Amino acid sequence: FFFFFFFFFFFFFFFFFFFFFFFFFFFFFFFFFFFFFFFFFFFFFFFFFFFFFFFFFFFFFFFFFFFFFFFFFFFFFFFFFFFFFFFFFFFLENLKRIERFYECLQTALQPQEQKCILKEGADKKPIYRRRRRRTQDDSVTDCCQSVSDHNENSEEETVCDLLFL
Repeated sequence: FFFFFFFFFFFFFFFFFFFFFFFFFFFFFFFFFFFFFFFFFFFFFFFFFFFFFFFFFFFFFFFFFFFFFFFFFFFFFFFFFFFFFFFFFFFLENLKRIERFYECLQTALQPQEQKCILKEGADKKPIYRRRRRRTQDDSVTDCCQSVSDHNENSEEETVCDLLFL
């Protein structure tokens, strides 16, 4: 909910300044051709309109670059928040797996499950299985796997793979 709220908020905020920028863009060119039209038909007021034209020319030229700056400023401002909340959205999507991972650790360290960890961790004899030396990390994984096997959700079986990331 918060992801789409901020997304549409900055989306419309971005396009608001986008059209605001083009409004002053055409407003600037309107005065530009408007005073050229008066130069052509009122030549006896040339000096007056010449001063008047350049006054409005630099005035709207200043506003043109002023909102041109704001256009790019909110353009990158929009994309910054877009990618930020885009990343934060997928982080929230993975929170379910992260919570399952820590539940797996807590469940493996419960007193009723510690015997599974201490069974192979206490003795110093190496246990060979599939030509690989089993360690205490393997027993922790087995305990966590046994806990997840009792869960109704089949996705719980792959949660303990996060232990080795």
